[in-house]
Amino acid sequence: MRVSVFGLGYVGCVTAACLAKQGHTVLGVDVVEEKVEAVNDGRWTIYEPGLEELGVTGTDRIRATTESRKAVEETDLSLICVGTPSRPDGGVETKYVESTMARMAEVLAEKPDHIVLVRSTSPPGTLEERLIPLLPRDPDPFSRVAFYPEFLREGTAVKDFFEPSLNVIGAAEVFPIEVVSRLLPEVKVPVKRIAIRSAEAIKYANNAFHALKIAFTNELALILKSRGVDAAEVMEVFCEDRKLNLSSYYMRPGFAFGGSCLPKELRALVSFSRAAGIDPMLFEAILKSNDEMILQMVKWILEREPGSVGYFGITFKPGTDDLRESPVLAGIERISSRRRSYSRKMLQYVFDHPAALARLTLGSADGVEPVGSEAELIEKADVIVLGPWRISEETERLLLESGKPVLNLKWHSVGARLRSSRQYHSLVEVPPE
Repeated sequence: MRVSVFGLGYVGCVTAACLAKQGHTVLGVDVVEEKVEAVNDGRWTIYEPGLEELGVTGTDRIRATTESRKAVEETDLSLICVGTPSRPDGGVETKYVESTMARMAEVLAEKPDHIVLVRSTSPPGTLEERLIPLLPRDPDPFSRVAFYPEFLREGTAVKDFFEPSLNVIGAAEVFPIEVVSRLLPEVKVPVKRIAIRSAEAIKYANNAFHALKIAFTNELALILKSRGVDAAEVMEVFCEDRKLNLSSYYMRPGFAFGGSCLPKELRALVSFSRAAGIDPMLFEAILKSNDEMILQMVKWILEREPGSVGYFGITFKPGTDDLRESPVLAGIERISSRRRSYSRKMLQYVFDHPAALARLTLGSADGVEPVGSEAELIEKADVIVLGPWRISEETERLLLESGKPVLNLKWHSVGARLRSSRQYHSLVEVPPE
C-alpha cells in the first residue's frame, strides 16, 4: 500500500518505520522542515531502541514532505499522528489534529476512496464533533474515516507496534476494517471494531489506570517504609495474585511517573470531570501523590545540604531521549528555584544519552550542567541520584569507593554491595540494619 503518516514525532516516526518495514511505501508529513529534511537524509528525529535496526531509512520505501496535498494525492491511506498536548487549563489541545484534517479535506473531496485513520490521542467526541464536519458529505465520511488508537510505549515502541496489547478500531459499520489487516500484515492480534468514542476513550482509561498503579504502589511504599516493612517484598507477593491483581508491570515501588501520556491524560480526565460538574477526587489525588514522590526526592537532597548534586538520567523513563514532564527534571527545577534562598551555592550535574542532553532546555533551572562521563559525574557531585540511566559495574565500584550518599530512584537494581552499604538510600526501601 501507499501510506502517508502525518506528524513525525515519536508515534509518527515509529509508525512510518514499521509500515515501511512491512513493505509499504510511506510518505511522512510534517510542518517542520527540519524533520522532513532529516527523514529524507536518512535520519530519524527521535531516539527509540530498535528504530534504526529496522533498516528503512535512506531507502525508496520512506520519504517525507511538508505538502499535505501531495501526501494525500500520492497515497491510498493516511494516518494522523500529530500531537495533542495539554492546554494550560489541563484540557487537550486538538487544533493540530483539526488543522491536519482541514488541510486534507479539499484533496479528500477529489479522492473518494482514500482512507484516514486518526491515531492522535483525542478526547471522546473529537472525531464525530470536530473532524468529521470538516469533510465532504459525499461519500459518507464515516465510510472512510476511523479512530485507530496507538498503544506504543517509548523505549519499547517498535516491539509494541508489532505485538500490541490491544488492537481496536473505532469505526462505523460502513467502515471497512479489513483495511487494517492489509495495513498491518505482520500484526497477529485481530482487530476489534468498537464505538468511535470508546476507541477515543480507551487510551485515557489505560493510562489513568497505569498512573494509578504507579502512584498507589509508591504511596503504599512510603507508608510501609515508615512501619519498617519491605515494600518490594509486599508488592512481589501482591503481584503473584494473577486472578485479581491484573498486572505486575507498574507494581514496583520506585519513583514518580512522567512523560507525554500519563500526566497529560490524567489532567484531561480532571478537566473533563470539572466541565461535567463532577469532582475528580481520585484523579486529582493521583497527580498530587505523584508530585509527593518528586518532593520526597527534593527533600532528601536538601536535607543533606550538598554543594553539588549529580543525576544519572534525566529522561522520564529508561530507553528514551524524551524529557517531556520528566519527574527527575521537575525535581531539578524545584531545587534550582529553592536554592536561591540558600546562602550556599548548589550546583547540579546531569549525565544521560547524548540525544537526551541535546534536548535539555531547563529555562529557570540555572546552575545545571551536563557532564561527559559517569566518572566525571561522581567526581563532581557531593550526592548522587540514580535515575533512569543504567550505570555500569565499573560505575558502581566508583560509587562505593567515593563513599558519597546515593539515592536510588529504583528504575534499575544495583549490586548487593552498594545496596547494603551505608551510603545507599531509597525513598521506598527500608534501610539496611
